Amino acid sequence: MHLRTNLGLALAILPACGSTVTLLNDDAHSGAGGAPIAAAATVGAGGASQCLPDWSPCGGNKLPCCGPVSICSQGVCQPWISPPADGTCHPGDPAVALASGQPSPGALAIDADYVYFTTVSDVDDQCAPNGIVKRVPKKGGPVEAVAVAKHALFALAADSQRLFWSDDPVPPCTKPVDYGYEIVAATKDGANEALLGPSQQFAPASDIALDGAFAYWVSSDTGGSLRRVAKNGGKAETLFASNTKPAAPATFALALSAADVFWNRPPGVARVPKTGGTPIQLTTAPVLGSVAGMVVDGTDLYFGAYADCQGADCALMGSILRVDTHGGAPQVAAASADWRPVRLAIDADSVYWTEQYAGSLAVVSGRVMRLARNGGSVATLAKGQMPIGIAIDASCVYFADALSGTIVRAPKSS
Repeated sequence: MHLRTNLGLALAILPACGSTVTLLNDDAHSGAGGAPIAAAATVGAGGASQCLPDWSPCGGNKLPCCGPVSICSQGVCQPWISPPADGTCHPGDPAVALASGQPSPGALAIDADYVYFTTVSDVDDQCAPNGIVKRVPKKGGPVEAVAVAKHALFALAADSQRLFWSDDPVPPCTKPVDYGYEIVAATKDGANEALLGPSQQFAPASDIALDGAFAYWVSSDTGGSLRRVAKNGGKAETLFASNTKPAAPATFALALSAADVFWNRPPGVARVPKTGGTPIQLTTAPVLGSVAGMVVDGTDLYFGAYADCQGADCALMGSILRVDTHGGAPQVAAASADWRPVRLAIDADSVYWTEQYAGSLAVVSGRVMRLARNGGSVATLAKGQMPIGIAIDASCVYFADALSGTIVRAPKSS
């Protein structure tokens, strides 16, 4: 099994909003047409639910299935897929799997009609191409392969016309090794693929953001770097590089405002003009650890932070923090012991994020959360096993669950 473990710990289902966990259970708990209905999960020590991963044997007196949209069918836990009737979500609608059986889906982007996502190859050959960009209609339908990359994919972005990811055009196992990751663009059907410009970097993009003219990306190259390249191609520009070796996953997330680029620069978040200049340390995270996803809207910058962990089992402190884009002390918007933020999304009213349980390596759980920007309580929108990429539209939230291999759609309002 291929797992994107570098993007976060994988860990099982916690009760949503403090209530009984709603899981899609076995055939005995299915409604009309096989549609699953709620079943109570057993809650074990530390509040973690005891449940079965997808493709595990189930039935009888065994535990319920863990997956965000799983049922016990023919004695095996597997995702239940019901194509939505239309492209909108309504409060109270169940989460539905738009795609299942995908090998470790990770990064995710959307447009008006499709959900685009990355997977790894299911070919057991380390020298074979290892990254695939796929798409599935937001209303439900067949999954299509859009593009094949020579190396694993960790980031994906979309504008109105094209998709963007990073790849090294030199195949794996080429001798001598010739690292040269750069941004790749293609139309959304995978046609007209183009390399935008060499960057001579040693690591793939861990996050990509777009404006009208440029693609910006961060990677762990030289201990953490921030670059941009024109969307119509040209020489890549380095906006920041820490120039330390060996490379380390120091830069993981970035976000754009009209004039600036923000990225995680330990021990917090930094800012630099899009046109280049002297980086400014915008803020310092209040916990000693790492920064995860990041989003900007107006003068609000939200980012996820989590404490470092020592030992096999530990209590991580995960936070969603807000800071003004001009700088200052960060404010804790939401905090949850033992949960690690992964990726964020934002609209005019709320901030959304995926997070994974990190209190114990023996527990596999993840969830999708929402917090109103004007305050209030945190709401759990969906549950999963290892949610990573997240995107939102007017009524729905979409996420990629790497462990269950599903692309899930759920309403933005619980």
